[in-house]
Amino acid sequence: MPRWAIGMRQLLTIVLVIAVPFLLGGLLLAGSRGLVVGLFVSLIIDVVVWTFARPILLRACVARPVVEGDRPELVATVGRLAESAGISTPLVAISSLPIPNALAAATPRGGLICVTDGLVRMLSASELEAVLAHEIAHLTQPGRSGATLAALFAAAPGAITAAAGADLFFELPYRRGQVRVWGGRRLHPVRDSIALLSAPLAAILVRLSTSARGELAADARAADLTGDPATLAIALRKLQSLAGRIVCPVNPALSHLLVIHPFGCPRLGQMFNTHPSTPERLVALTDRSH
Repeated sequence: MPRWAIGMRQLLTIVLVIAVPFLLGGLLLAGSRGLVVGLFVSLIIDVVVWTFARPILLRACVARPVVEGDRPELVATVGRLAESAGISTPLVAISSLPIPNALAAATPRGGLICVTDGLVRMLSASELEAVLAHEIAHLTQPGRSGATLAALFAAAPGAITAAAGADLFFELPYRRGQVRVWGGRRLHPVRDSIALLSAPLAAILVRLSTSARGELAADARAADLTGDPATLAIALRKLQSLAGRIVCPVNPALSHLLVIHPFGCPRLGQMFNTHPSTPERLVALTDRSH
């Protein structure tokens, strides 16, 4: 099957999964006519969310686009890798989040690559290039649009319930910090029930949109782009050493767009973990270096 057909099939699957709640709601409220209305409403919402995908992701990642003259080495590296991969140069953004990580997303206005300040400070120039090559590789994959759309919709329940005071989507150290912000957290049956019930549904949507095989393929493509799989392995090992140790104020539904899953094992965020284990990725990269 052609690559474009694979990507289109995955995108249609995501759109249909997103439509299910609207279809069921319409069916219960107005029968067959409500079913049609529910499908129509879901498609409109899909279009609206997709249209504003880039500003939504930038806001979620607390990021700003790199302006002309700012971080020229970073922009030049992304441009060079994009040219080698045969794609147009994506927008480069910098996130103020302290966690060392990077994100790649497909948006209507082109690709988006977002790196955190923590990543730039932690990695050497060659290691940063290897991570950026991994993100560029994701933008060449046919299913990145579906993964991006799934992230936007799966993140919505967590964002809405967190705004209402329910922080169950986020890891424990982050929740402890928010207790101080909110002046104390009180249980709320309706709000917290919505958070708990929506988390598995959002996780299913994320898992349908991406797979561990896609991460391994991106690692392999990044190794081809840089010609240095060992450096990517070093970078992944560094990032994994801090996963779960630094408080991560990122909606877990976005974690499949990141180069390393940022949460530790015992947290709710593991429901959204689509990455292969880092040892498995390191073994694959080591095999390519021989």
